[in-house]
Amino acid sequence: MQPKRFFNLAVACTALGVLFLAALHPIQSDDLFMYLTLGRHMREGGLPSIDPYLFALPNHAWHIAHEWGAYWIFDRIFALAGFNWVIVFKALLITGMGLCALWPAILASDHRVVLLLPLAAYAGCLRFSEKASLFSDFLSLFLLLLLTRRSRDAWGVLAFVPLIFLVWINLHPGFYFGFAILALTIVARLLQRAFAEAKRLFWVTVFSLLACLCNPLGWQGVVYPVGKILNPTWQIFRTHFVEWMPTLAEGFYRIAAVNALLLIWCLAAIFLLYNWRKRPYLECIILLFLIGAGVNAVRFMLFSGLGALWVIARQLPEIPWPHLRSRWCLAVVAIEQVVLALILVIWGYPAHSGPMHVGVGISKISFPVGAAAFIEKQGMYGRIFNETDWGSYLIWRLGGSRQVFYHGHIDDPRFLQKEYMAVYRSPEEFHRLVETYKIDMFVLRKRSLAKGHPMAIKPLLEQVQLGVWKIAFYDEMSVVLVR
Repeated sequence: MQPKRFFNLAVACTALGVLFLAALHPIQSDDLFMYLTLGRHMREGGLPSIDPYLFALPNHAWHIAHEWGAYWIFDRIFALAGFNWVIVFKALLITGMGLCALWPAILASDHRVVLLLPLAAYAGCLRFSEKASLFSDFLSLFLLLLLTRRSRDAWGVLAFVPLIFLVWINLHPGFYFGFAILALTIVARLLQRAFAEAKRLFWVTVFSLLACLCNPLGWQGVVYPVGKILNPTWQIFRTHFVEWMPTLAEGFYRIAAVNALLLIWCLAAIFLLYNWRKRPYLECIILLFLIGAGVNAVRFMLFSGLGALWVIARQLPEIPWPHLRSRWCLAVVAIEQVVLALILVIWGYPAHSGPMHVGVGISKISFPVGAAAFIEKQGMYGRIFNETDWGSYLIWRLGGSRQVFYHGHIDDPRFLQKEYMAVYRSPEEFHRLVETYKIDMFVLRKRSLAKGHPMAIKPLLEQVQLGVWKIAFYDEMSVVLVR
């Protein structure tokens, strides 16, 4: 290997190592604990059709089989090596996304794109969590890479695409992004008058759709995600959960990660305009798709940011700036990565959910670790009204021996708005909720009892002051209340 190529690869590997460090932080996703719980069910006899952990929705039919592959993978990693290796696996998936984004530049030995990797990665840092959606983000970028790979054996490369969808549909419902990428690629090939390739891609799309039928729910597994998202009640989730909120909603545009995403989009658009004479139709269409997804919801910021970097990596080698290919530029890139690595290890980096630091284990600022230990130690049983993002953790931590009011795998938005949010509305609604569902204890964030806090549950605070409910436990994170 030539020395110059060796140093280019070394710098790229260093940048990916920095991305790995940025994603290597304690567990913050409540969904992971439901994956582990469902993985245990699979090992012990199969997934239950009725949710056994909710007292607020008795006989609630679960729609969970479509992600069985994700449950199995996370459960196997946890069973073999514990939480630390789950975190490593998550970081490797995100690093793989970075590799897919950089790959066109790596092949061209153009290290300039590496300078932008931290910006693109930071744009998606709100999604550096242990969720099944990481599989969709990774496979979307990998599919982009595969469809644009220059190969003499076109059919040989495209034959892998249906296999990707066969795996994808059993991991996460985001496989629709894959079909969108296929359709957009066909449109680009038609614009380029590459009719033979467009025809090949059409048949690949047909075979990929047939491959998607190989899931536990059959054709229902294919159409299920669309039915949920097109349901008007889905908008309720967009007002209550950050991951489904519009990225440019009021207040979000002040977040540094959102500004980083806007900047990486602008840079990608500038490079496409510079190379417009070369007709980069595919990259233009893909960038518009990425922007549309990124604007739609926080959930898509990671894919959108790294996807925009892929667009840049496809364009930048075509721009002849010799002075930026010099050894000096290579040294600047290398120094940047070393400095970033030191910053990550020593100080971490700011994120919307709080400061992110390199580490392993379960984040004690994200879950009621102390409250769960107290409930278990005191042998407290009963029906728990909980924070929406703590339900899966409490189910897993308490071994499923206590039922909760809500967890993240409920796909009924109306229940969230009508019943869960009743605790905030009025003393009458609060009383109705407690009596109707016979709630025995509350496990909440401390802010729920902070007078004057916008997220305080005022009816509960009044009941505490009257002595109807009392505080049995509290720490810096959470509070447990009993009658």
